[in-house]
Amino acid sequence: MKFNLQIACMGIAMLMLCSVFNASARPSMEVDLILPCHGCSDSQKRQVAANAAYTWGQKIYIADRSRSGRYTVQEYHVAMAGPAMASGSSVTLRRTHSASSPLSSELKTTDIKTTIAMDKVTGSFQYQEADFKSAFDAVRMSDSVFGDWLADYHAQNFADEFSVIDSEFAKFAAKGFGLSLGVISVGLSDKEMTVVYTFADGTKVEADVDLSMMYADSKVRMRFKNLKFKDKKGMSIPKTKFGLERYFGRIGTDIDRLEERGEPESISDHLREVFSPNYSEYDGGDGNGGGAGGLGKLACVISEAHKVKVVTCYWY
Repeated sequence: MKFNLQIACMGIAMLMLCSVFNASARPSMEVDLILPCHGCSDSQKRQVAANAAYTWGQKIYIADRSRSGRYTVQEYHVAMAGPAMASGSSVTLRRTHSASSPLSSELKTTDIKTTIAMDKVTGSFQYQEADFKSAFDAVRMSDSVFGDWLADYHAQNFADEFSVIDSEFAKFAAKGFGLSLGVISVGLSDKEMTVVYTFADGTKVEADVDLSMMYADSKVRMRFKNLKFKDKKGMSIPKTKFGLERYFGRIGTDIDRLEERGEPESISDHLREVFSPNYSEYDGGDGNGGGAGGLGKLACVISEAHKVKVVTCYWY
């Protein structure tokens, strides 16, 4: 999730522009755009401005953040607008806002505040609620459904931090600026934007953080994507019958003590749901086709000995 500052600056600008505006409504002509092109050449900045031009007389500000966190901003005016977000536009550089200018200073302040807030909402956390006691419970849900649900849960737990981020973007919106999220999110480039939640049994879910902002309300939305569910020992929890068979093969003798991989009842529920009602053929003889053979179905039971719960699975 890290930005490539030198190579992908124009691609970033256009991608982040999509995050600024609601797809159902284009911004009014009074909106001045502030777009990122960090570490770009002058010609690259001009191209980013030209690509974003959509109306004559529009102002487009291209923000360039240095590695030290200082901003310089080039201000372009649209002399001729081509098709939306396409070549054919003409822009004129009117002025360059130095690092000490009011606009550049405000961008730097926003960068610092939002980076501090994002540092708090990314990283590793303990899942505190009782509805999911294990990643073996959560893995049975659709990734998109669980990811969105977990992102909402996460945002509620960090309402103060998101309030800071929202208020910083709202300041620019109140002045008629459409501020791309990518303008300040480069401040996070030295940190992986990931969230890891550990459940009560030591299992985990890991997710990449995806941020977007709608200009209509200047609210930053967090989504989780690329979810990875891990057992207590760090191995991925598979969702398919074939995957589980490979999982059993890889964990070796741990198949006799699956309780060390997570909460036994959650593991048992997951295994039963994945395998049932799937059946597997088995050889009833000596391995060379002899014997009756037949179909086998996986069953999992939980037993307790010496106050230790054990889940055991077998074919029948």
